[in-house]
Amino acid sequence: MRPPIIVIFVCPQCGAGYQTTQRPQTQGASGRFKCEFCQTDVYAWSSPYTYLDWQTVETFT
Repeated sequence: MRPPIIVIFVCPQCGAGYQTTQRPQTQGASGRFKCEFCQTDVYAWSSPYTYLDWQTVETFT
């Protein structure tokens, strides 16, 4: 099994930063994550990966 990959996303509306863990799935996965501050979709997926453990991170914009 591959080690997890840490991915950083930034909300396109308010600029809030998020860190998540990308993990492969044998049957694929789908979902979406909304910004906890402005409720904008930060990322939506339908792929062989899933994204877990979303956490806010500091961004410099």
